[in-house]
Amino acid sequence: MTGSAPRGHAGNRRLVDVVSELRSQTRLLGLIPLLESGRLGQSAAEHHALLDLVEAGDARGAEAMTHRHIGHVRGLWAGGPR
Repeated sequence: MTGSAPRGHAGNRRLVDVVSELRSQTRLLGLIPLLESGRLGQSAAEHHALLDLVEAGDARGAEAMTHRHIGHVRGLWAGGPR
């Protein structure tokens, strides 16, 4: 998805801007250790699940997944358990 709008959301400029900003911030934090450990793939799978919920119009599910994902990545970026 690098350099392009998230799956099917090209018409939602705000969503594209938020995702772009988040990507630029996370690039600062060192992805290599996460990639090497396999945890980056788990995090990416959560992104896909979140987009599926958004596409399905499941606002509550998307909110819950967002909170779950943020909790997971806080642990991942800090080097703690997921």
